[in-house]
Amino acid sequence: MLDIASIDILNRYHYLLPDLHSITIFLPSNLAQKPLHEKLIRHADKHGYPAVLLPYSTSIQKWALSRYAPNKPLLSQYARELILVDAINQKPELFANANPWVIANELLSFFDAMLLNNIEPLNFQNLFDQDNQNAYTSHALSQEANLVTILWQAWHEQLSYENLLDPVEAYVQALKKAIFSKHEIYYAVGLDLLSQQELILFEKIDNESQLHVFFCASNSDLSTRPDSVIKNYVDSHTSTNICTAEEIPSYCKYLNAVFIDNELSMKERAKNFSDIYPTSPISTHLKIYKTNSFEYHVKALDIKIRSWMYENKQDIGVIIVDRKLARRLRAVLEHANVRVNDLGGWALATTSAAVVIESWLQLIEDKFPSKKLLALVKSPFFPITIEKEIHDKVIDFFEKDIVLAFNLHNGLNIFRSTLEQFQNNREVEDAKTFEYLYKLLDKFEAATQALTKLRNLKAIPLHRFFVELINSLKTSGIYTILRKDDAGKQVIDLFESQISHFQKIENEMDWSEWRRFLTRILDQQNFKPPLVKSNVTFCSLEQSRLLKFDALIIASVDKDHFPGTSINYTFFNERIRAELNIPTWRDEHALHFYLFRRLLEAAPDVLITVQTEQSGEKIAPSPWLEVIETFHLMAYKNDLLDKLLQTLVSQDDTSINHPQQFPMPSLSLQPSPVLTEKLKPNSISISQYQLLINCPYQFYAGACLNISKTNELTEELDKMDFGSLVHKCIYAFFVDEPSIPGPFATRVTANNRESAEELLSSISKQIFNQYVERRFSDQLWLQCWLDLIPNFIDWEIRRQEVYAPYKHEVSLRINLDATTSLTGRIDRIDKSAEGYAIVDYKTGQTPSQKSVLAGDQVQLPLYAYLNGNCSQVEYVTIGKDNSVKTMSVLKDDQLENLIQEHHNRLLEFANTLKNKLRLTALADDDTCERCGVRGLCRKDYWQS
Repeated sequence: MLDIASIDILNRYHYLLPDLHSITIFLPSNLAQKPLHEKLIRHADKHGYPAVLLPYSTSIQKWALSRYAPNKPLLSQYARELILVDAINQKPELFANANPWVIANELLSFFDAMLLNNIEPLNFQNLFDQDNQNAYTSHALSQEANLVTILWQAWHEQLSYENLLDPVEAYVQALKKAIFSKHEIYYAVGLDLLSQQELILFEKIDNESQLHVFFCASNSDLSTRPDSVIKNYVDSHTSTNICTAEEIPSYCKYLNAVFIDNELSMKERAKNFSDIYPTSPISTHLKIYKTNSFEYHVKALDIKIRSWMYENKQDIGVIIVDRKLARRLRAVLEHANVRVNDLGGWALATTSAAVVIESWLQLIEDKFPSKKLLALVKSPFFPITIEKEIHDKVIDFFEKDIVLAFNLHNGLNIFRSTLEQFQNNREVEDAKTFEYLYKLLDKFEAATQALTKLRNLKAIPLHRFFVELINSLKTSGIYTILRKDDAGKQVIDLFESQISHFQKIENEMDWSEWRRFLTRILDQQNFKPPLVKSNVTFCSLEQSRLLKFDALIIASVDKDHFPGTSINYTFFNERIRAELNIPTWRDEHALHFYLFRRLLEAAPDVLITVQTEQSGEKIAPSPWLEVIETFHLMAYKNDLLDKLLQTLVSQDDTSINHPQQFPMPSLSLQPSPVLTEKLKPNSISISQYQLLINCPYQFYAGACLNISKTNELTEELDKMDFGSLVHKCIYAFFVDEPSIPGPFATRVTANNRESAEELLSSISKQIFNQYVERRFSDQLWLQCWLDLIPNFIDWEIRRQEVYAPYKHEVSLRINLDATTSLTGRIDRIDKSAEGYAIVDYKTGQTPSQKSVLAGDQVQLPLYAYLNGNCSQVEYVTIGKDNSVKTMSVLKDDQLENLIQEHHNRLLEFANTLKNKLRLTALADDDTCERCGVRGLCRKDYWQS
């Protein structure tokens, strides 16, 4: 059609060449502009004009609004929805518990159709009262008419009160006020489903100027053809000439025979056609692929596209309405280095930019959950003020050593206090790491402060939410990065453009209502990636108007997509809408059929695909496809299935597989690395020394290579978290902690045990509630500790009869030689007349005295070794058998002998470090069972 229209323009108005800019061409979409211009240039060249000024091509709506200046501010789509929702909410008696947004959507669509088709609600009653034999039906219709009339009036009263103009009403006014001169030239090419107001405009252009209309049709009766959707173009008072192509291809005649509506049955039509064409004219033009597998469906499309590209097809179209299929196919094609232009795009809400916005708001709602916070600071949308390598290293430290190590779920203050505690209790060489993290947390707090305040208010003007969201993104620096991203720019532009519209209307929301509204507008907006140089184009059925291809796929031709499911209207059924001359679902059905029928002739090679099953449920093929297949079976006794494609899909070697660049690792030897000077640690902790006792290779991996098993953030408290919190509670009982009750300043005795229990309980509740969520399971852990507090106080009373608490959470260091030191952190040191005693609290598994005496468990004797003057060391188990008791007590000669033994072993170890002896993996089954670096030593793959 574009070719015919361009030839007509140059033949009829060749005298205007080379300046055609006085001609205006109305097109159904801007996708047809490029091919139309290319054809005009090519045909102008044949007239001797290699360069021309092209006609102005546009849509009717853009053209009309460009020539009309409204005297009131125009509303956006979302602002008009808000006004109507507000009007509906003010009349709760009309809609009971119905969703006002659903009602508003349908009403706005209905109001738009009324405006465009010159219908007034005041005319309803006359229509329904005329010759209505059914009193019940008449009453029901009258009620609907009254309801629509009330809302129509409320809608327009609100617009008038706020001095605003609906954009559809502005379009209608623009159509009505359009002025023409007899010298103006207009072409309408490929338009469909024009409204009454647009048809009136065409009649006005035809009377006052020059109008030429081109559409796909037939010289058969328009009411019985697939192209009957354009019959509204033909006015009974207008002379219409339908030009037939000089030669209709035989496969087009086949399709005409399939879809023609006459007195003959399909069987009779099929026989008559096969008599004229003994060989199928469609089988070389159209093929069909069917499958019950989604992945086979994707693979078939991938193979077909790549085979057409191999045949040097330059313009391959894929009509795809299933967005899941489109995303998967695009990924598979990109894996094969095939670039795609996806004109359909996808919901803006599913883009990375929208996910960043969602994560940003969830930080506020969930009090900065660590998972979301870490995901955001690792994302490419987060601004980095230092070198990326340094930023990544700092964030890795924050994740592993702070968030995961302390199992922190949320809370900026908790993150800060844990960082401070970590920094104070350890010798940290790089203070810049903590400085950067503190600044990062401060930036989050400053950027979200205003939005956080809005969350606690009940009624806020809508535009303020968007203003504060934009401001927070600017403060954080995310705004600038979003602006550089295609989807991010669309999100920011959407928000900023709507602010001025929302300022014009009186509408207030709370946080939850705004969040639902925000999700709604992001879901409704479509993101279309920038066009790239590609042979493959994805588009929807509606976007395919006037487009031609070298080869074409129409995917997912099932009943749900072609023609699609019917609509259940809240107001007025199909018949009433048809009587009102308002477009119905049947009109949409006819339009889809018209576009589908045109597509069958839009390329010399066409493949139709259909998936016949999904999640175990059968999917019915489109009736349009079934009639094509049935007609062919009747006429030629065979089907149109693409058997070659079926064979190719079943073969494994037809998929694109990138070969692995590296060979699989061979069997390894038992590792026995030598510690180099660069890897040698300057200091080792008691826990690292325990690794050495367990397995020298475990020490090599953990202490020298700093490899550790990655912790996981647990959603609920576990035994390790419980132990950490109990330690905090006991520490705060003895040592002054900011914002925590305590400490207990006097000796604990039987006389003050009640006060001691109350204080420790108060401390415990505050600490548990500060560091954990208020989940039921977390409260059970708190209750478990509260139940143990009386037993702990009993133990403390007995303890303080002999020992007085001296120090808590003590970090110590001792030099083994000039280059190596040993460090450790002791829970508690008590003092008595006999000397110092060390206590280590255990809420989990406690090493037996036998394993300690054997030298397998090093913690207690090494605590005594670090402290020097120590007469006794012991574990205090908390929780075992619901009790608090002392275990594995070491003192006197027994303790001295162990200290000396470990002293000798440590000196031997220090010498090992100097002489670069090998650190061999021991392969002890008990140790390997709990080892976090088993995959590194590859014990399971050692050569036997």
